Amino acid sequence: MEEAVQTLISMFPDVPEAQVREALQQAEGSADRAVDLLLSGDVAGSSQIDIDESLARALQAEMDLAGSRGPAQPTYGAVDPSFLANVDSSVVNALLAQAKDNLVPLLAGELQNVPLPAIDERIDESALGPIAFGLSGVSVSRLEIP
Repeated sequence: MEEAVQTLISMFPDVPEAQVREALQQAEGSADRAVDLLLSGDVAGSSQIDIDESLARALQAEMDLAGSRGPAQPTYGAVDPSFLANVDSSVVNALLAQAKDNLVPLLAGELQNVPLPAIDERIDESALGPIAFGLSGVSVSRLEIP
């Protein structure tokens, strides 16, 4: 139970230890239920304002700590990299083969049909002077994706 008290004190540093112990006692030793009691303000001697302030400080401290770790690591879309470590390579290879055989040709075909807008540009180059150029009727005639 002492470990649960210390965990709750670290989560709610502004809540007096006596209230944390009271919450644990009311929750019959369940830390999860004690958290619910502390958040709801149903612990004798606690006020909702004190608990809200404590929760806000704990969340801010957690956000500060996360910010000090640097930018978040990429998650490769919605897939956790640790998940990929547990996927059999034959499954990944089969999926890549399906994408290469079906999806890539479809994308390549669609990209060839995309009309590219005409451009009319002017660049002022200090050594050469103004350079004007235009392009129209440009299209993708070939696209290969290995």
